[in-house]
Amino acid sequence: MKHTSWVAVLCILCTMVFFSTESWSLLVPVVAYGEATEVRPISSDQSLLFVGDVMLARQVAVLSSQFGAFYPWSGFDISSFASTTVVANFEASVPAVYRPTPAGSLTFAVPHTLLPALATAGVDLVSLANNHSDDYGMSGFIETTTALQAVGITSFGSPSNDITDSWQIVTLGDHKVAIVGLYLLEQTPTTEALTALFDRLNTVSDFQIAYVHWGNEYELTHSPVQEAQAKRLIAAGFDCIIGHHPHVVQDIGVIDEVPVVYSLGNYIFDQYFSFEVMNGLAVKFSFSPEQFSLQLYPVESRSQLSQPHAMDDNEKNTFLHSLAQKSDTKRMSDISNGTLTFPLQTP
Repeated sequence: MKHTSWVAVLCILCTMVFFSTESWSLLVPVVAYGEATEVRPISSDQSLLFVGDVMLARQVAVLSSQFGAFYPWSGFDISSFASTTVVANFEASVPAVYRPTPAGSLTFAVPHTLLPALATAGVDLVSLANNHSDDYGMSGFIETTTALQAVGITSFGSPSNDITDSWQIVTLGDHKVAIVGLYLLEQTPTTEALTALFDRLNTVSDFQIAYVHWGNEYELTHSPVQEAQAKRLIAAGFDCIIGHHPHVVQDIGVIDEVPVVYSLGNYIFDQYFSFEVMNGLAVKFSFSPEQFSLQLYPVESRSQLSQPHAMDDNEKNTFLHSLAQKSDTKRMSDISNGTLTFPLQTP
């Protein structure tokens, strides 16, 4: 066994400190990535399952080293969703040289050893359109995409406003669905960029979902900026919008019969300072002959830190009722029941 230096020991001990800080910000310059990922079709499934922020660094890495790499994934079995492509927001970097992320640090490093469990758990697609996938710069970003691909996980998007190749295609039955990773913390893409994007998407897909990194952290309802951005995306052609980044579940809106799930909240994270940051939402998307549906699956990570579990029936009902109360008034009953349906728009 190799002897660990005293510096490394201190780093590991630091990561084991639980966090109570309620305000996080990242001051990392956004770089231009150009064509970050190759667009590849995903094998045909019947549905999509979207989860929110997945961060496997810091205390999550410590827990995984103590209890096994599969620890974060053993509470809510996403692999049990048959014929489902699972999509997550991968909020970290996988640098070539790994050093544990100290407690309180906002530069997230994930060891390569945790990626096989990510794949085994059932994650198929991850968005890198967030403010942490370039925590180790351009080289770290490239290493992250390569490492994910090595375990069979496809990544898309980047922490830049270049949306040229920030998408992947999934086949759901007779439908070709484009999932577009968008980083909107800095600004909304221009009308020209969105027009160019849809000129391409419309040739390879018939349904478009925006998977968006946006909004204000820890706010339980969406901001005016998010709503304005949603309206622009819908005007451009998006059929569904699903958001992440605020670290809490936000309300669900409907704009021109297009659903906007403003924030899924944390899925796997090491924030423990409030009830809300330890709740999350998984959303199952599927088609029927003339409509599509969103099924809501609330999860909690209070019973086991950084390990989401399905809420029990009482907690689920309370959670969905509270979500409905702050969401679109015309859909309160549907949200309380956990299923929303929408007509398929005709071209």
